[in-house]
Amino acid sequence: MATTEENVGSVLAALISETRSGEMHWEDSIEPTEYTARTGKFGYYIKSRDEDGLSPFRFQIFSEDTPSRPILEIVSADFLENLNDSFRELYNLAKGAASGLSSKLTAEVLEAIERHRANPS
Repeated sequence: MATTEENVGSVLAALISETRSGEMHWEDSIEPTEYTARTGKFGYYIKSRDEDGLSPFRFQIFSEDTPSRPILEIVSADFLENLNDSFRELYNLAKGAASGLSSKLTAEVLEAIERHRANPS
């Protein structure tokens, strides 16, 4: 099966959804600006290629059968702009998840700030 924009978009959308919900756990990798995660028999890697936190992004998928060789490797600049937005969103979510700023923690912090605004002490 060829790697199409639609296929990659579907994978990115699922990873974004799982990361937003807190179900996908990203970790810092060896180098700065790169993050890894696993789901079942697949591993995922995303990095800001220029290490500036911006596009282009390098994205890889690994299989547990061949963990040292990606089964898919994409540089975000190779795809149309609408997927670059998805790569950027996934990268930022992965970075936040790896740093511990999950959706749940964010919601708790925002709730605490709102309580403080309503009742400063």
